[in-house]
Amino acid sequence: MSQISDKQVPKRRVKTGRDRKQNQDEDVNKDGGPISNCEVISNSCGICNEIVKDDERAMECEICEVWFHIVCEKMPSVVYDYIVAVDQQISWYYTSCQKGCVKLHKSIKELRKQTGILSNKQTVLEEKVNVLAEVVVENQEASKATEARLGTLEAKAVNVEEN
Repeated sequence: MSQISDKQVPKRRVKTGRDRKQNQDEDVNKDGGPISNCEVISNSCGICNEIVKDDERAMECEICEVWFHIVCEKMPSVVYDYIVAVDQQISWYYTSCQKGCVKLHKSIKELRKQTGILSNKQTVLEEKVNVLAEVVVENQEASKATEARLGTLEAKAVNVEEN
């Protein structure tokens, strides 16, 4: 597989040499504040702790946002080239983060299943509430009619008593 130039490498996976140099050589970060240990460490490989240089092939884990030399991660160059070539279509996770992702995906799948069940139950309950609302309206109308008849009967009873 052919080599991919730095210009083709996705921004989310490779930092420019200027960004790294700025973080290493200056006492301020891009926001103007002091450089924290996290910013310096973020340029280091998560396995060997060496600085990830521009000319080295490395990936940034999308979960922990730590850089890893593909050699340290034991990633074949062919796999790296493929991931870079398809750009945003593939997510890459460090081995340890990947285990957490599997658990997370299982949890999400279970939550989707439970959400579907709850949604179905909600639909059934809404239908029952609508039926009950109709019954209440019918009962209110019947009650009004009964009250009107009762009023009429009371008036007739008063007429009968007076006669």
